[in-house]
Amino acid sequence: MAKLRKACSYRRVERPYTRISKYRKKSFVRVRPVVKVVRYDMGSPNGKFSHKLELISKDDLNLRHNAIESARLTATRMLEGNLGKTGYHLKIKTYP
Repeated sequence: MAKLRKACSYRRVERPYTRISKYRKKSFVRVRPVVKVVRYDMGSPNGKFSHKLELISKDDLNLRHNAIESARLTATRMLEGNLGKTGYHLKIKTYP
């Protein structure tokens, strides 16, 4: 019976772009990427409010930073228009 081969012997997997340098230390990314969401806490943080709304997803999913930022801008614009600058408190919690 023939031995099993690695999957890479049957098809060629393309690697994502990585920096290639003749010096090993320069081939790695050194710093963490910059956080693109501008503000995580908006409105009046010490106000007393009668309603609380939490949006929690039922499934695991990945959201890009520009989707979170655009949702924040849209929600802030709508809340400020209807309730004023101190009539709400919006906090964004992302995990991890």
